[in-house]
Amino acid sequence: MRTNHIVKFIALIFSVFLLSSCEYEFIEVYTPPPPNPTDTIYFQAEITPIFVSSTCTSCHNGGLAFDLTAANAYNSITTNNLVVPFEPENSLIYTVPKSGTHFASFSSNADANLIYGWILQGALNN
Repeated sequence: MRTNHIVKFIALIFSVFLLSSCEYEFIEVYTPPPPNPTDTIYFQAEITPIFVSSTCTSCHNGGLAFDLTAANAYNSITTNNLVVPFEPENSLIYTVPKSGTHFASFSSNADANLIYGWILQGALNN
């Protein structure tokens, strides 16, 4: 009978130890600040160069599903439903490279923020 109490006591101590060692790591999801509404982000001058500097065009140059070269990027992005105007969180052109699950990613957070802002401004071909 005494060994049964000892086993229960050890099981209790072990359970308390396991539960107390659990730790929750809070992961804060980064959301870029909204762009200044008076600063227009231009697709041809500011967004298209990101695809080149982030090496997107080394694969997405017309040979794959879509073409991100300067001449064809906007048409390809809209035709393939890669952007949802005003909704960066639902736009694959922003979320896929940002997720880290793609072969390439944005060269910097500044580039990602610029694409985020461009989509928030309506993803215009300007």
